[in-house]
Amino acid sequence: MEAISNADKSGGAVCGELPVIMCIGSDRVSGDLLGPAVGKILVEEYNLRAYVYGVTGRNINGENIDEYDGFIKKIHGGSVVVAVDACLGPEREIGQIKVSRCGVGAGFAVRKPGKRYGDVGVVGIVAKNSSDNVMQLLSAEYSLVEKLSRKVAEYVFGNMSELVGMAYA
Repeated sequence: MEAISNADKSGGAVCGELPVIMCIGSDRVSGDLLGPAVGKILVEEYNLRAYVYGVTGRNINGENIDEYDGFIKKIHGGSVVVAVDACLGPEREIGQIKVSRCGVGAGFAVRKPGKRYGDVGVVGIVAKNSSDNVMQLLSAEYSLVEKLSRKVAEYVFGNMSELVGMAYA
């Protein structure tokens, strides 16, 4: 596993460690694309001083998330991990960004509650929560997910210090 990063290993953030951005999702499902799209934007368009895991073509998903999580903890044990993921919510909140001080619960949208990932979580609401969340993710509007991915990447880039600080609050 390799971080795709603009990080310079000689620099540092809090406690001398660069933050890690863990972008969760799959580029095979429009509603789940947000995480990998954010990762790609952060790497290709922003000079973010962080290690970025999970981009389009190198997804962090339900099949490998625990492996990535263990690897990140082993290699970047002193770093703050900001987890980025897609989320379902009320229709009035579609397109919004939500931030959590306790990471993200990957898989909750498809009723697979598992453990939480990251010290801080940033989610973009891509579709409405319903009785058939899998269908909501499959039919999420691609253009909305693409725009929201840019919005989330811009938010993470512009608020990195605050996101890292939240982990210590």
